Amino acid sequence: MSFQTEIPTPIDIIMANGGVGSGYVLETTSFDWAGLDAAVSRVVQKWRLLAARVVFEGSVSWSFYLSRTLGSHLTIHSVDKAYVLRIPVGDLGNSFKTHTFTTRRFDHPLPISLPVSSDSLKLYPIYLTDYFIVAGGNMSMSDYSISQAPLLSLHITYFDNVTCVGIEGPHGVFDGIGFGLVLEAIEAELAGRSWEIPRLDTSKCFADATKDLPSAALGEEGDGGRLPDTMIPATVVSAKKERPPPPPLIVFKNIFIGDNIVAKWKEESKEMLSKEGDGSFVSTGDLLAAWLTKAAFNKPPPNTDTIIMKTIFDIRPTLSTPSLDLTRYPHNMMSAFDISVSLSTLSSLPLATLAKAHRQAIIKYRNRAYVKSFLDFLTSDGFPPASPERSTWILFSNQTSAKLVIDLKEKLVGFEKFVLPVGPVAPVNSSINKVGKGWVLCAALPKERWGSVEGVLREMGAEIESPSLRPALYVTMKRRRTDDSVDLAAVRVAAPKAATSLRQAAERRIKPKSQASLHVIAWRCRIPNCSL
Repeated sequence: MSFQTEIPTPIDIIMANGGVGSGYVLETTSFDWAGLDAAVSRVVQKWRLLAARVVFEGSVSWSFYLSRTLGSHLTIHSVDKAYVLRIPVGDLGNSFKTHTFTTRRFDHPLPISLPVSSDSLKLYPIYLTDYFIVAGGNMSMSDYSISQAPLLSLHITYFDNVTCVGIEGPHGVFDGIGFGLVLEAIEAELAGRSWEIPRLDTSKCFADATKDLPSAALGEEGDGGRLPDTMIPATVVSAKKERPPPPPLIVFKNIFIGDNIVAKWKEESKEMLSKEGDGSFVSTGDLLAAWLTKAAFNKPPPNTDTIIMKTIFDIRPTLSTPSLDLTRYPHNMMSAFDISVSLSTLSSLPLATLAKAHRQAIIKYRNRAYVKSFLDFLTSDGFPPASPERSTWILFSNQTSAKLVIDLKEKLVGFEKFVLPVGPVAPVNSSINKVGKGWVLCAALPKERWGSVEGVLREMGAEIESPSLRPALYVTMKRRRTDDSVDLAAVRVAAPKAATSLRQAAERRIKPKSQASLHVIAWRCRIPNCSL
Protein backbone atom coordinates (compact mmCIF):
# COMPACT_ATOMS: atom_id res chain seq x y z
CA MET A 1 0.00 0.00 0.00
CA SER A 2 1.34 3.46 -0.90
CA PHE A 3 1.04 6.51 1.33
CA GLN A 4 0.84 10.28 1.08
CA THR A 5 1.95 12.62 3.86
CA GLU A 6 0.08 15.68 5.09
CA ILE A 7 2.01 18.15 7.27
CA PRO A 8 -0.03 20.04 9.91
CA THR A 9 0.06 23.83 9.74
CA PRO A 10 0.89 26.17 12.67
CA ILE A 11 -2.84 26.57 13.33
CA ASP A 12 -3.33 22.79 13.39
CA ILE A 13 -0.50 22.33 15.89
CA ILE A 14 -1.97 24.91 18.28
CA MET A 15 -5.12 22.73 18.38
CA ALA A 16 -3.22 19.42 18.62
CA ASN A 17 -4.26 18.67 22.21
CA GLY A 18 -8.01 18.56 21.58
CA GLY A 19 -10.91 16.80 19.93
CA VAL A 20 -13.98 18.17 18.16
CA GLY A 21 -17.37 16.56 17.66
CA SER A 22 -21.15 16.70 17.60
CA GLY A 23 -23.72 14.88 19.72
CA TYR A 24 -27.29 14.12 18.64
CA VAL A 25 -30.20 13.01 20.84
CA LEU A 26 -32.72 11.13 18.69
CA GLU A 27 -36.29 10.22 19.60
CA THR A 28 -35.97 6.49 18.93
CA THR A 29 -35.01 3.33 20.79
CA SER A 30 -34.31 1.35 17.62
CA PHE A 31 -31.76 3.48 15.83
CA ASP A 32 -30.28 1.99 12.64
CA TRP A 33 -26.71 1.82 13.90
CA ALA A 34 -25.66 -0.53 11.10
CA GLY A 35 -26.71 1.98 8.45
CA LEU A 36 -24.73 4.80 10.09
CA ASP A 37 -21.74 2.52 10.66
CA ALA A 38 -21.71 1.53 6.99
CA ALA A 39 -22.14 5.15 5.84
CA VAL A 40 -19.13 6.30 7.89
CA SER A 41 -17.07 3.44 6.48
CA ARG A 42 -17.98 4.44 2.90
CA VAL A 43 -17.07 8.07 3.59
CA VAL A 44 -13.62 7.03 4.84
CA GLN A 45 -13.10 4.75 1.86
CA LYS A 46 -13.81 7.64 -0.51
CA TRP A 47 -12.16 10.50 1.35
CA ARG A 48 -8.73 9.10 2.13
CA LEU A 49 -7.70 11.88 4.49
CA LEU A 50 -10.10 10.27 6.97
CA ALA A 51 -8.23 6.96 6.65
CA ALA A 52 -4.99 8.57 7.81
CA ARG A 53 -3.01 7.60 10.88
CA VAL A 54 -1.15 10.16 12.99
CA VAL A 55 2.61 9.62 13.06
CA PHE A 56 5.15 11.31 15.35
CA GLU A 57 7.78 13.09 13.25
CA GLY A 58 10.17 14.79 15.67
CA SER A 59 10.28 18.32 17.04
CA VAL A 60 9.09 21.73 16.01
CA SER A 61 10.18 25.01 17.56
CA TRP A 62 7.02 27.09 17.16
CA SER A 63 4.34 25.07 18.92
CA PHE A 64 3.06 25.77 22.42
CA TYR A 65 1.11 23.94 25.07
CA LEU A 66 -0.98 26.34 27.10
CA SER A 67 -1.33 25.03 30.63
CA ARG A 68 -3.58 27.95 31.46
CA THR A 69 -5.75 30.25 29.38
CA LEU A 70 -8.25 31.85 31.70
CA GLY A 71 -7.89 35.24 33.32
CA SER A 72 -5.13 37.61 32.24
CA HIS A 73 -2.14 35.33 32.86
CA LEU A 74 -0.78 32.48 30.80
CA THR A 75 2.00 29.98 31.28
CA ILE A 76 3.50 28.55 28.11
CA HIS A 77 5.42 25.30 27.78
CA SER A 78 7.11 24.31 24.53
CA VAL A 79 5.70 21.04 23.20
CA ASP A 80 8.59 20.33 20.82
CA LYS A 81 6.53 17.67 19.07
CA ALA A 82 5.33 17.45 15.51
CA TYR A 83 2.89 15.04 13.94
CA VAL A 84 2.06 14.23 10.33
CA LEU A 85 -0.85 12.41 8.73
CA ARG A 86 0.09 9.22 6.89
CA ILE A 87 -2.64 8.73 4.29
CA PRO A 88 -3.13 5.39 2.49
CA VAL A 89 -3.87 5.92 -1.20
CA GLY A 90 -4.07 2.30 -2.38
CA ASP A 91 -6.58 -0.45 -1.70
CA LEU A 92 -7.43 -0.44 2.00
CA GLY A 93 -8.39 -4.11 2.15
CA ASN A 94 -11.10 -5.78 4.21
CA SER A 95 -9.12 -5.75 7.46
CA PHE A 96 -8.50 -1.99 7.50
CA LYS A 97 -10.27 -0.23 10.38
CA THR A 98 -11.98 2.86 8.96
CA HIS A 99 -13.32 4.23 12.26
CA THR A 100 -13.88 3.40 15.90
CA PHE A 101 -17.41 2.24 16.80
CA THR A 102 -18.64 1.72 20.38
CA THR A 103 -22.00 1.45 22.14
CA ARG A 104 -23.39 1.47 25.66
CA ARG A 105 -26.85 1.22 27.24
CA PHE A 106 -28.61 2.72 30.26
CA ASP A 107 -31.82 1.26 31.69
CA HIS A 108 -33.48 4.61 32.39
CA PRO A 109 -34.88 7.52 30.37
CA LEU A 110 -32.95 10.68 29.49
CA PRO A 111 -34.63 14.08 30.02
CA ILE A 112 -35.43 15.89 26.76
CA SER A 113 -34.91 19.66 26.84
CA LEU A 114 -34.89 20.96 23.25
CA PRO A 115 -37.99 23.15 22.70
CA VAL A 116 -40.12 22.63 19.60
CA SER A 117 -41.74 26.06 19.33
CA SER A 118 -40.45 29.05 17.35
CA ASP A 119 -41.51 31.24 20.29
CA SER A 120 -39.56 29.31 22.93
CA LEU A 121 -36.84 30.76 25.12
CA LYS A 122 -35.15 28.29 27.44
CA LEU A 123 -32.00 27.76 29.52
CA TYR A 124 -31.02 24.16 30.13
CA PRO A 125 -27.90 22.16 31.13
CA ILE A 126 -25.68 20.39 28.64
CA TYR A 127 -25.67 16.62 28.37
CA LEU A 128 -22.70 14.71 29.72
CA THR A 129 -20.13 14.18 26.98
CA ASP A 130 -19.89 10.55 28.06
CA TYR A 131 -23.23 9.99 26.30
CA PHE A 132 -21.52 10.79 23.00
CA ILE A 133 -17.90 9.74 23.51
CA VAL A 134 -16.09 6.84 25.17
CA ALA A 135 -14.41 8.13 28.32
CA GLY A 136 -10.66 7.67 28.08
CA GLY A 137 -10.68 7.44 24.29
CA ASN A 138 -8.34 9.18 21.86
CA MET A 139 -8.37 12.94 21.77
CA SER A 140 -5.00 14.62 21.18
CA MET A 141 -2.64 14.05 18.29
CA SER A 142 -0.38 12.33 20.81
CA ASP A 143 -3.20 9.91 21.67
CA TYR A 144 -3.77 9.05 18.02
CA SER A 145 -0.04 8.66 17.39
CA ILE A 146 0.42 6.24 20.28
CA SER A 147 -2.71 4.18 19.64
CA GLN A 148 -2.66 4.34 15.81
CA ALA A 149 -6.45 4.63 16.04
CA PRO A 150 -8.66 5.84 13.16
CA LEU A 151 -9.38 9.58 13.04
CA LEU A 152 -13.16 9.21 13.35
CA SER A 153 -15.00 7.81 16.35
CA LEU A 154 -18.68 6.87 16.39
CA HIS A 155 -20.34 6.25 19.77
CA ILE A 156 -23.99 5.34 20.43
CA THR A 157 -25.66 5.37 23.85
CA TYR A 158 -29.13 3.85 24.23
CA PHE A 159 -31.65 5.04 26.81
CA ASP A 160 -35.18 3.83 27.48
CA ASN A 161 -36.66 6.73 25.51
CA VAL A 162 -33.92 8.11 23.19
CA THR A 163 -30.65 7.27 21.48
CA CYS A 164 -27.55 9.48 21.73
CA VAL A 165 -25.16 9.48 18.76
CA GLY A 166 -21.73 11.10 18.96
CA ILE A 167 -19.22 11.62 16.14
CA GLU A 168 -15.72 12.87 17.05
CA GLY A 169 -12.35 13.58 15.46
CA PRO A 170 -9.05 15.26 16.41
CA HIS A 171 -9.04 19.07 16.50
CA GLY A 172 -5.46 18.94 15.29
CA VAL A 173 -6.87 17.78 11.93
CA PHE A 174 -10.25 19.56 11.71
CA ASP A 175 -11.68 22.87 12.80
CA GLY A 176 -15.45 23.25 13.19
CA ILE A 177 -15.99 24.01 9.51
CA GLY A 178 -13.72 21.16 8.41
CA PHE A 179 -15.51 18.76 10.72
CA GLY A 180 -18.77 20.05 9.26
CA LEU A 181 -17.54 18.76 5.88
CA VAL A 182 -17.12 15.31 7.44
CA LEU A 183 -20.66 15.40 8.85
CA GLU A 184 -22.01 16.66 5.52
CA ALA A 185 -20.43 13.66 3.77
CA ILE A 186 -21.91 11.23 6.31
CA GLU A 187 -25.35 12.79 5.89
CA ALA A 188 -25.08 12.50 2.10
CA GLU A 189 -24.06 8.83 2.30
CA LEU A 190 -27.00 8.07 4.58
CA ALA A 191 -29.36 9.72 2.08
CA GLY A 192 -27.75 8.13 -0.95
CA ARG A 193 -26.66 11.49 -2.38
CA SER A 194 -23.39 12.26 -4.11
CA TRP A 195 -20.92 14.62 -2.40
CA GLU A 196 -17.72 16.39 -3.34
CA ILE A 197 -14.55 14.82 -1.96
CA PRO A 198 -12.07 17.48 -0.76
CA ARG A 199 -8.60 17.37 -2.31
CA LEU A 200 -5.79 15.67 -0.40
CA ASP A 201 -2.89 18.11 -0.86
CA THR A 202 -4.24 20.46 1.79
CA SER A 203 -0.90 21.22 3.46
CA LYS A 204 0.34 22.47 0.07
CA CYS A 205 -2.87 24.51 -0.22
CA PHE A 206 -2.10 26.27 3.05
CA ALA A 207 1.49 26.98 2.00
CA ASP A 208 0.34 28.36 -1.35
CA ALA A 209 -2.37 30.47 0.27
CA THR A 210 -0.04 32.08 2.84
CA LYS A 211 3.31 32.43 1.03
CA ASP A 212 2.71 35.92 -0.45
CA LEU A 213 0.62 37.58 2.24
CA PRO A 214 1.23 41.34 2.55
CA SER A 215 2.55 42.79 5.80
CA ALA A 216 0.48 45.37 7.66
CA ALA A 217 1.56 48.99 7.49
CA LEU A 218 2.78 49.81 10.97
CA GLY A 219 1.13 52.81 12.57
CA GLU A 220 -1.97 52.74 10.41
CA GLU A 221 -4.78 51.89 12.80
CA GLY A 222 -7.56 51.92 10.23
CA ASP A 223 -6.19 49.48 7.69
CA GLY A 224 -7.30 46.38 9.58
CA GLY A 225 -3.90 44.76 9.19
CA ARG A 226 -2.72 45.13 12.79
CA LEU A 227 -3.71 43.05 15.79
CA PRO A 228 -5.92 44.89 18.32
CA ASP A 229 -3.98 46.43 21.20
CA THR A 230 -5.84 44.11 23.60
CA MET A 231 -4.09 41.08 22.06
CA ILE A 232 -1.10 41.07 24.40
CA PRO A 233 1.55 38.42 23.60
CA ALA A 234 1.24 35.57 26.06
CA THR A 235 5.01 35.47 26.53
CA VAL A 236 4.91 39.03 27.85
CA VAL A 237 2.10 38.32 30.30
CA SER A 238 3.68 35.10 31.58
CA ALA A 239 6.86 37.02 32.50
CA LYS A 240 5.07 38.88 35.28
CA LYS A 241 6.40 38.25 38.76
CA GLU A 242 3.19 38.32 40.79
CA ARG A 243 1.26 35.16 41.55
CA PRO A 244 -1.67 34.85 39.12
CA PRO A 245 -5.17 34.86 40.57
CA PRO A 246 -7.07 31.56 40.64
CA PRO A 247 -8.86 30.90 37.34
CA PRO A 248 -12.67 30.98 37.28
CA LEU A 249 -14.86 27.92 37.09
CA ILE A 250 -16.20 27.75 33.54
CA VAL A 251 -19.72 26.32 33.25
CA PHE A 252 -21.37 25.26 30.00
CA LYS A 253 -25.13 25.62 29.50
CA ASN A 254 -27.46 25.74 26.50
CA ILE A 255 -29.79 28.61 25.64
CA PHE A 256 -32.51 27.98 23.06
CA ILE A 257 -33.86 31.11 21.34
CA GLY A 258 -36.80 30.51 19.00
CA ASP A 259 -36.88 31.69 15.40
CA ASN A 260 -39.69 34.18 16.06
CA ILE A 261 -37.72 35.87 18.84
CA VAL A 262 -34.63 36.14 16.64
CA ALA A 263 -36.74 37.41 13.73
CA LYS A 264 -38.09 40.21 15.96
CA TRP A 265 -34.54 41.21 16.98
CA LYS A 266 -33.46 41.23 13.33
CA GLU A 267 -36.41 43.41 12.31
CA GLU A 268 -35.77 45.90 15.12
CA SER A 269 -32.06 46.01 14.26
CA LYS A 270 -32.78 46.47 10.56
CA GLU A 271 -35.08 49.39 11.32
CA MET A 272 -32.52 51.04 13.60
CA LEU A 273 -29.62 50.57 11.19
CA SER A 274 -31.64 51.84 8.22
CA LYS A 275 -32.07 55.16 10.04
CA GLU A 276 -28.28 55.50 10.27
CA GLY A 277 -28.13 55.39 6.48
CA ASP A 278 -24.67 53.86 6.08
CA GLY A 279 -25.83 50.59 4.54
CA SER A 280 -24.77 48.49 7.56
CA PHE A 281 -26.19 45.05 8.16
CA VAL A 282 -25.89 42.45 10.91
CA SER A 283 -26.21 38.67 10.75
CA THR A 284 -28.07 36.37 13.12
CA GLY A 285 -24.71 35.33 14.57
CA ASP A 286 -23.82 38.98 15.28
CA LEU A 287 -27.10 39.52 17.12
CA LEU A 288 -26.87 36.36 19.21
CA ALA A 289 -23.24 37.04 20.16
CA ALA A 290 -24.16 40.61 21.13
CA TRP A 291 -27.17 39.42 23.14
CA LEU A 292 -25.14 36.86 25.11
CA THR A 293 -22.43 39.43 25.86
CA LYS A 294 -24.97 41.93 27.16
CA ALA A 295 -26.76 39.27 29.19
CA ALA A 296 -23.57 37.85 30.72
CA PHE A 297 -22.41 41.26 31.94
CA ASN A 298 -25.77 42.82 32.76
CA LYS A 299 -24.63 42.58 36.38
CA PRO A 300 -21.13 44.13 36.35
CA PRO A 301 -18.26 41.92 37.59
CA PRO A 302 -15.95 43.43 40.23
CA ASN A 303 -12.58 45.00 39.39
CA THR A 304 -13.47 45.22 35.71
CA ASP A 305 -13.58 48.25 33.41
CA THR A 306 -13.64 46.60 29.99
CA ILE A 307 -15.41 43.67 28.37
CA ILE A 308 -13.61 42.11 25.42
CA MET A 309 -15.53 40.14 22.82
CA LYS A 310 -13.07 37.67 21.32
CA THR A 311 -14.28 36.09 18.10
CA ILE A 312 -12.75 33.27 16.08
CA PHE A 313 -13.56 33.60 12.39
CA ASP A 314 -13.05 31.61 9.21
CA ILE A 315 -10.28 32.81 6.87
CA ARG A 316 -11.03 30.47 3.96
CA PRO A 317 -12.84 33.23 2.01
CA THR A 318 -9.98 35.64 2.73
CA LEU A 319 -7.23 33.37 1.41
CA SER A 320 -9.12 31.89 -1.53
CA THR A 321 -8.15 33.11 -5.01
CA PRO A 322 -9.52 32.40 -8.49
CA SER A 323 -6.89 29.67 -8.85
CA LEU A 324 -7.09 28.36 -5.26
CA ASP A 325 -10.52 27.58 -3.81
CA LEU A 326 -10.28 26.85 -0.08
CA THR A 327 -14.02 26.43 0.48
CA ARG A 328 -13.62 22.72 1.21
CA TYR A 329 -10.29 22.96 3.03
CA PRO A 330 -10.84 20.61 6.01
CA HIS A 331 -8.06 21.59 8.42
CA ASN A 332 -7.87 24.47 10.90
CA MET A 333 -8.22 27.74 9.00
CA MET A 334 -9.12 30.47 11.45
CA SER A 335 -8.07 33.75 12.94
CA ALA A 336 -9.36 35.86 15.85
CA PHE A 337 -10.02 39.46 16.79
CA ASP A 338 -11.05 41.52 19.84
CA ILE A 339 -13.73 44.15 20.38
CA SER A 340 -13.37 46.25 23.53
CA VAL A 341 -16.52 47.59 25.17
CA SER A 342 -16.61 49.83 28.24
CA LEU A 343 -18.47 48.07 31.04
CA SER A 344 -20.11 51.34 32.05
CA THR A 345 -21.81 51.67 28.64
CA LEU A 346 -22.52 48.01 27.83
CA SER A 347 -25.90 47.76 29.57
CA SER A 348 -27.29 50.86 27.81
CA LEU A 349 -25.83 49.95 24.42
CA PRO A 350 -28.58 48.92 21.96
CA LEU A 351 -28.38 45.32 20.80
CA ALA A 352 -28.15 46.44 17.16
CA THR A 353 -25.24 48.77 17.93
CA LEU A 354 -23.15 46.05 19.56
CA ALA A 355 -24.05 43.59 16.79
CA LYS A 356 -23.02 46.20 14.20
CA ALA A 357 -19.65 46.71 15.94
CA HIS A 358 -19.12 42.94 15.82
CA ARG A 359 -19.95 42.80 12.08
CA GLN A 360 -17.75 45.79 11.29
CA ALA A 361 -14.83 44.14 13.11
CA ILE A 362 -15.26 40.98 11.02
CA ILE A 363 -15.24 43.09 7.85
CA LYS A 364 -12.23 45.08 9.06
CA TYR A 365 -10.09 42.08 10.00
CA ARG A 366 -11.09 39.73 7.20
CA ASN A 367 -8.16 40.75 4.98
CA ARG A 368 -4.86 39.19 3.95
CA ALA A 369 -2.64 41.66 5.84
CA TYR A 370 -4.40 40.84 9.12
CA VAL A 371 -4.06 37.10 8.48
CA LYS A 372 -0.32 37.70 8.00
CA SER A 373 -0.13 39.58 11.33
CA PHE A 374 -2.09 36.87 13.10
CA LEU A 375 0.05 34.01 11.74
CA ASP A 376 3.22 35.88 12.68
CA PHE A 377 1.84 36.35 16.18
CA LEU A 378 0.80 32.72 16.34
CA THR A 379 4.22 31.33 15.51
CA SER A 380 6.17 33.72 17.73
CA ASP A 381 4.12 34.61 20.80
CA GLY A 382 1.67 31.79 21.38
CA PHE A 383 -2.11 31.48 21.20
CA PRO A 384 -4.54 32.59 22.42
CA PRO A 385 -3.47 36.15 23.25
CA ALA A 386 -3.99 37.41 26.75
CA SER A 387 -6.02 40.46 27.82
CA PRO A 388 -5.16 43.65 29.73
CA GLU A 389 -5.62 44.11 33.45
CA ARG A 390 -9.09 45.08 34.73
CA SER A 391 -10.74 43.42 31.77
CA THR A 392 -12.61 40.19 31.25
CA TRP A 393 -13.60 38.46 28.07
CA ILE A 394 -16.06 36.20 26.33
CA LEU A 395 -14.93 34.01 23.42
CA PHE A 396 -17.08 33.04 20.45
CA SER A 397 -16.43 30.15 18.07
CA ASN A 398 -16.71 30.39 14.29
CA GLN A 399 -19.20 27.51 14.36
CA THR A 400 -22.07 29.63 13.08
CA SER A 401 -20.37 28.98 9.72
CA ALA A 402 -20.20 25.21 10.26
CA LYS A 403 -22.98 22.76 9.41
CA LEU A 404 -22.88 20.57 12.51
CA VAL A 405 -26.55 19.59 12.74
CA ILE A 406 -27.22 16.81 10.22
CA ASP A 407 -30.18 14.55 9.39
CA LEU A 408 -29.71 11.07 10.88
CA LYS A 409 -33.17 9.99 9.67
CA GLU A 410 -34.74 10.25 13.14
CA LYS A 411 -36.41 13.13 14.99
CA LEU A 412 -33.76 15.31 16.67
CA VAL A 413 -34.68 16.19 20.26
CA GLY A 414 -31.28 17.32 21.53
CA PHE A 415 -27.94 18.56 20.20
CA GLU A 416 -24.52 19.20 21.74
CA LYS A 417 -21.35 20.49 20.16
CA PHE A 418 -18.17 19.71 22.03
CA VAL A 419 -14.51 20.60 21.89
CA LEU A 420 -12.30 18.62 24.23
CA PRO A 421 -10.54 18.51 26.63
CA VAL A 422 -12.46 21.07 28.65
CA GLY A 423 -9.87 23.67 29.59
CA PRO A 424 -6.74 24.17 27.49
CA VAL A 425 -7.78 26.25 24.45
CA ALA A 426 -11.01 26.28 22.45
CA PRO A 427 -13.30 24.54 24.97
CA VAL A 428 -13.92 27.88 26.71
CA ASN A 429 -15.66 29.31 23.66
CA SER A 430 -19.38 29.80 23.05
CA SER A 431 -20.90 28.51 19.82
CA ILE A 432 -24.12 29.25 17.93
CA ASN A 433 -25.94 26.55 15.99
CA LYS A 434 -29.25 26.42 14.11
CA VAL A 435 -31.28 23.58 15.61
CA GLY A 436 -34.92 22.86 14.79
CA LYS A 437 -37.14 25.93 15.12
CA GLY A 438 -34.56 28.10 16.78
CA TRP A 439 -30.94 28.68 17.68
CA VAL A 440 -28.91 26.98 20.41
CA LEU A 441 -26.21 28.98 22.14
CA CYS A 442 -23.83 26.55 23.83
CA ALA A 443 -22.42 29.16 26.16
CA ALA A 444 -19.19 28.84 28.14
CA LEU A 445 -19.11 31.41 30.94
CA PRO A 446 -17.56 31.81 34.38
CA LYS A 447 -19.94 30.39 36.97
CA GLU A 448 -20.71 33.79 38.50
CA ARG A 449 -21.78 35.19 35.09
CA TRP A 450 -24.66 32.74 34.84
CA GLY A 451 -26.56 34.58 37.55
CA SER A 452 -26.58 37.65 35.30
CA VAL A 453 -27.76 35.61 32.28
CA GLU A 454 -30.53 33.91 34.27
CA GLY A 455 -31.74 37.28 35.52
CA VAL A 456 -32.07 38.59 31.96
CA LEU A 457 -33.81 35.41 30.82
CA ARG A 458 -36.31 35.50 33.68
CA GLU A 459 -37.22 39.08 32.77
CA MET A 460 -37.88 37.83 29.24
CA GLY A 461 -40.15 35.06 30.55
CA ALA A 462 -37.79 32.20 29.71
CA GLU A 463 -38.10 28.68 31.02
CA ILE A 464 -35.21 27.79 33.33
CA GLU A 465 -34.56 24.07 33.65
CA SER A 466 -33.17 22.93 36.99
CA PRO A 467 -29.67 21.45 36.78
CA SER A 468 -30.83 18.69 39.14
CA LEU A 469 -32.81 17.17 36.26
CA ARG A 470 -29.56 16.28 34.52
CA PRO A 471 -26.69 15.52 36.91
CA ALA A 472 -23.28 16.84 35.94
CA LEU A 473 -19.84 16.91 37.54
CA TYR A 474 -18.51 20.29 38.62
CA VAL A 475 -14.77 20.26 39.18
CA THR A 476 -12.46 23.23 39.55
CA MET A 477 -9.11 22.53 37.94
CA LYS A 478 -5.94 23.53 39.73
CA ARG A 479 -2.99 25.03 37.87
CA ARG A 480 -0.55 22.30 36.92
CA ARG A 481 2.84 22.50 38.63
CA THR A 482 5.33 24.39 36.47
CA ASP A 483 7.96 21.71 37.14
CA ASP A 484 5.61 18.95 36.03
CA SER A 485 6.43 18.07 32.42
CA VAL A 486 4.65 14.71 32.34
CA ASP A 487 3.01 13.95 29.00
CA LEU A 488 -0.62 13.06 29.70
CA ALA A 489 -0.67 10.44 26.94
CA ALA A 490 2.31 8.80 28.65
CA VAL A 491 0.41 8.84 31.95
CA ARG A 492 -2.41 6.96 30.27
CA VAL A 493 -0.04 4.34 28.89
CA ALA A 494 1.92 3.92 32.12
CA ALA A 495 -1.15 3.71 34.36
CA PRO A 496 -4.13 2.48 32.31
CA LYS A 497 -6.28 1.99 35.40
CA ALA A 498 -5.77 5.56 36.60
CA ALA A 499 -8.63 7.02 34.54
CA THR A 500 -11.17 4.61 36.01
CA SER A 501 -10.17 5.20 39.62
CA LEU A 502 -9.94 8.95 39.16
CA ARG A 503 -13.35 9.07 37.52
CA GLN A 504 -14.81 7.17 40.44
CA ALA A 505 -13.23 9.71 42.76
CA ALA A 506 -14.68 12.59 40.74
CA GLU A 507 -18.16 11.08 40.74
CA ARG A 508 -17.98 10.74 44.52
CA ARG A 509 -16.67 14.31 44.59
CA ILE A 510 -13.54 13.20 46.42
CA LYS A 511 -10.57 15.48 45.91
CA PRO A 512 -7.57 13.59 44.47
CA LYS A 513 -4.29 13.69 46.33
CA SER A 514 -2.38 15.70 43.74
CA GLN A 515 -2.99 18.46 41.21
CA ALA A 516 -1.63 16.24 38.47
CA SER A 517 -4.26 13.61 39.28
CA LEU A 518 -7.02 16.18 39.05
CA HIS A 519 -5.69 17.25 35.65
CA VAL A 520 -5.86 13.66 34.45
CA ILE A 521 -9.51 13.40 35.56
CA ALA A 522 -10.59 16.12 33.16
CA TRP A 523 -8.25 14.97 30.40
CA ARG A 524 -9.22 11.32 30.35
CA CYS A 525 -12.78 11.38 31.67
CA ARG A 526 -13.97 14.52 29.94
CA ILE A 527 -15.79 16.22 32.76
CA PRO A 528 -18.05 18.80 31.06
CA ASN A 529 -17.90 21.66 33.58
CA CYS A 530 -14.38 22.56 34.68
CA SER A 531 -11.54 24.93 33.93
CA LEU A 532 -7.78 25.10 34.13
